[in-house]
Amino acid sequence: ESKNRHDGNMTLDQYLADKIGGDTRFPSLTVGSEGGIHGGCQMSWTRSGVRIPPITAPAELFDKLFKSDTTAQRAHRVRETQLQASILDSVLEEAGDLSQRINREDRNKLDEYFSSIRDVEKKIEIRKRWAKHPKPDAPFEKPANTNTVDDLPMLYELIALALQTDSTRAVTVQIPFWEGFKEPDINGNYHDLSHHGQKPEKINKLLMLEHAILKRISAALNTMKERKAGNQSLFDQTTTLLTASMGSANAHNFDDLPALVFDGHMKTSGHWRRKDVPMSNLYLGLLQQFGAQRDRFGESAGAFDLLA
Repeated sequence: ESKNRHDGNMTLDQYLADKIGGDTRFPSLTVGSEGGIHGGCQMSWTRSGVRIPPITAPAELFDKLFKSDTTAQRAHRVRETQLQASILDSVLEEAGDLSQRINREDRNKLDEYFSSIRDVEKKIEIRKRWAKHPKPDAPFEKPANTNTVDDLPMLYELIALALQTDSTRAVTVQIPFWEGFKEPDINGNYHDLSHHGQKPEKINKLLMLEHAILKRISAALNTMKERKAGNQSLFDQTTTLLTASMGSANAHNFDDLPALVFDGHMKTSGHWRRKDVPMSNLYLGLLQQFGAQRDRFGESAGAFDLLA
């Protein structure tokens, strides 16, 4: 189905990265887990259908944001980038010659190939641009990795710093519920409780666990309110979307998906319920809010106007 769309299965964060990420060292950052039953984080996909593997732990994210290369490492990266650019030039030349000698179906496949090459070209250009620019100073020592759940507060702290230092303007975070996500006073983990079978005891524990998760997210948002970027708080300059992949994990149901949007520009707060409206309508509304000139995204049937 995604082959019939202009942008394939490109995800919201990657479209925004193309739109607003060109002036930052990292057009986007994806943070998540490579464990679980579905083969790792599936949150971020490029226009050419390539999954973006996530940063999985605080130490890795810290190094990415603050650890600068040595002089020898920088020289090596420059040579590596030059070699990759040279190889791409050769590939493009050969592919251009080939496009004149193939049928329409094969040309469509070649167009997909060209799209992948353009993604690589963008990465090479960004790498060239930032090769000689030092990374910001680290505000604290490199954190140790503990486990996926306990690492979340530090990951949120580092994400706030990534935005505050303008290292990136688009971040996707996957909360890995299936990896034993639990609270000290609750027996059972999230995945088990979400398949509650309508048992009241499990549902009550699930609600307690979800409230605990929201408290963690609230703490991260409060941190953004306390941080300044220019004359405004980081929170006031950021749009945050929190959503889920299922409406009911117990039934594996994809209807009535929940979504929370935090944005200081919204004129009306509260709870809205929309029946039979694609989630892509919300995504399209967010894209338009960031200046995207488009009238469709994914399966959208219109744009949800968040500022109305």
